[in-house]
Amino acid sequence: MAQHTALIEVHKELGAKMAPVNNWDLPLFYPGGTVAEHRHCRKAAGLIDLGDRVLCQLAGDLSALQPFLTTAPATLPTGTAAYCRWLKPDGTIGADVTFCRMGENDCLASFGQGITATVVNQLTANLPETVQLRMLTGALSSFMLLGPRADEVMGVCYEGTLPELWHWEKLTFHDEDEEFRAIVLKKELFGMTAWEFIFNAEYAADLYEIFYRNTAVEPVGLTAFESLRIESLTPGAAEFAGHTPAQCLLHSSEPVRLIAAALPRHPAKPGAEITDESGKKLGTVTSGAFCPANETAKVLGFVEFTGNIAPGTTWYFGGIAGEII
Repeated sequence: MAQHTALIEVHKELGAKMAPVNNWDLPLFYPGGTVAEHRHCRKAAGLIDLGDRVLCQLAGDLSALQPFLTTAPATLPTGTAAYCRWLKPDGTIGADVTFCRMGENDCLASFGQGITATVVNQLTANLPETVQLRMLTGALSSFMLLGPRADEVMGVCYEGTLPELWHWEKLTFHDEDEEFRAIVLKKELFGMTAWEFIFNAEYAADLYEIFYRNTAVEPVGLTAFESLRIESLTPGAAEFAGHTPAQCLLHSSEPVRLIAAALPRHPAKPGAEITDESGKKLGTVTSGAFCPANETAKVLGFVEFTGNIAPGTTWYFGGIAGEII
């Protein structure tokens, strides 16, 4: 049975289409539709449930984490945050993670979308004894305010001083006679301002309501969130094609490439085979979504391929013809 986030009743009231994703029951989209959510988030602000994210505390000798990460948490000043990657033993990427330096020997880690507790347990199985890990998922929950008007909304919902970019603070929000405390982190995401809130799960709905009442804010489901992500990664620049970014395979000389392609309106599903015109398998689709800004579907995937991959090359993604961009 799929797990529910602390905002499950809110999603039901708003008429969300729910579906199990990585053993969590999450909102795919709301009655207005994915495209409307995507466009509203690009011009105003969207609220996104992050209740499925793995949250944990890492305490002790933070310098001992360095072999596992692409950023050194021990060098972060208290009150700041950084986005980095957690590495597998072979040097490849295991997970995206945001670290908030809470104190001299204390960090709060928020793992990225789709990273399950099982994956986190595997990645942290060999932590040195000088570092203690405590899982906080369930006791704490999270949502995000994202969009060009996010700062404006924050200014209305909180009257005090707000944290600067890549800083966090513990803020108290008031609603009539009640008050709700949250760790609030300001970051950049998909080319926009994002405010991530981490708080006690028991008052998730009340805190969400404070922001949802703002006329600039609309709920955003997982499908629109994915289209925003893919759209920001695939601007259509020719130089994107065929590159092997450092975040894909940091310590590997294998000819594995991250590629992006434009398809007809319906994208290929994750796990679909990527083949050339002869039917030879080259790789696998990792994600795909319809991107309203380009009025086309886009997919990302990894392929084993040597030599140049010219923009406009036709490959097949689960049988759907697409052009490399």
